[in-house]
Amino acid sequence: MFPCETGGDVSPAIFIRRIGRERASRIKSYAKRRGATVGDVLLAASYRALFTVIDPPHGVPMPVLVSVNLRRYLPGGRGGSLCSLTAGYFPKIARRSEPFESTLSRVRDTMAMKKAGHEELGQALLAELVLSPGYAVARLIGPYISPFIYIPTFSNIGVIEPGIADFGIPLEEVLPAGPMHCPPGFVFGSSTFNGEMSFASIVCGTEAFKAKVNAFFEALVRELPE
Repeated sequence: MFPCETGGDVSPAIFIRRIGRERASRIKSYAKRRGATVGDVLLAASYRALFTVIDPPHGVPMPVLVSVNLRRYLPGGRGGSLCSLTAGYFPKIARRSEPFESTLSRVRDTMAMKKAGHEELGQALLAELVLSPGYAVARLIGPYISPFIYIPTFSNIGVIEPGIADFGIPLEEVLPAGPMHCPPGFVFGSSTFNGEMSFASIVCGTEAFKAKVNAFFEALVRELPE
C-alpha cells in the first residue's frame, strides 16, 4: 500500500510529469536494445520509485496492478458501447540492491510470462461468472478482494493517435489522467502523444500524502534512462 498520512486538511491535486520527444525516443531505443517493451521500462522505473517511497524490506515481492486492455480480443479492437474492458496483471517484484538494468530484466521476464499465460482472459471469465447471478455474489466476495484495491496501480495507455481525439481543431497535447483516488490507494498512468511521454495522477489527500506522491514522480523521472 502507498503510505497513508493522517491528520491535516484533505484536498485534491493533480500530478503531471512530461518526458520530451528526444528522451522519449531514447527510452524506446533503450527498451528495444534490451529485448523489452517501453511498458517494461516504465514499470521497472515505477517499481524502483515505489521502493524509494514505500521503503519495503529487501527480498519481499511487492505486487503492482498493471492494467490490460481487453479490446484487442474484440473485432475491430473496440467495444460496442461505453464499458470497462480492462483486466490486469499482478507482477510481484522484490526490492534488491541492483542497477536499473537488472530490475528491468526481472520485470521483462515476469511480464512476458504473464502475457504468455493470458491471465487477463481468465479474469474476464471469472468476472462474468461472478456477476452473472447479480451483485449478490459480488457482495459476498467483496471482503476477500478488497485488499487488491490498495495495490499501487499502473496504467500504460501507450501511444495516442491524433485521430482518436479529433475535435476539429489541432491538438497540442492529450493527457488522460484517470480517476481520482485517495490513500492508501494509488493510481498513476502514462501515455505518449505527438512523441512526448506523460505521467499523471489525480489524488485527494493531506499535504503529507501529496508530498509522498510528488516524491514518487520525482524518483520515477530520475530512474528512467536518459
